[in-house]
Amino acid sequence: MLDGFYLKFKEKRLRRHIDNELPEAVDMLAMALRAGRSLEQAIDFVSHEGPRHVALEFRGIIEEVKLGRGIDEVLEEWKKRLSLEDIRVLVESIIILRQTGGNLAEVFSIIAATIRERHLLAERIRTFTSSARYQAILLSLLPFALMAGLAFMSPWYVKPLVSSWLGRSFLFAMVFFQSVGFVWMRSISRIEI
Repeated sequence: MLDGFYLKFKEKRLRRHIDNELPEAVDMLAMALRAGRSLEQAIDFVSHEGPRHVALEFRGIIEEVKLGRGIDEVLEEWKKRLSLEDIRVLVESIIILRQTGGNLAEVFSIIAATIRERHLLAERIRTFTSSARYQAILLSLLPFALMAGLAFMSPWYVKPLVSSWLGRSFLFAMVFFQSVGFVWMRSISRIEI
């Protein structure tokens, strides 16, 4: 069970690293294409010179292509495996422009700028909603802290809550409604971009 949590934690952290490093890697792809390299050569360039986590991902893409698989197929699998919105946009633009023709370098520059703007917006939203998140935590813990203080200072005052059936049902209701309120406040302060 702990292995599953640890793996999910590591996977989430890897996705966050890739998401943060992607704009720089996309800019490097654009520079390599402007320098006259092909798409495969540009991906190979990023796999050697790019940011660490994205470079490892691109290295895997290049290895698959060297084994004889098509670049479009490998990129589609990469998109499905990581399931990040920015990678979806990147892969779909590569596939569409390879089929229809177009300036990949210019599109990569636009994608990199868009990713950077999304990250900036997400950071601003996180900053603006941080007080709401902390208020949710504080308001959820406050009744429990108050009850613990009362139990320490005046145990006879709290004893009917834990010794009688009616008191325990009130405690259960309090925990239930506090949990619902906490989840509700967290969902209000969580904004999807």
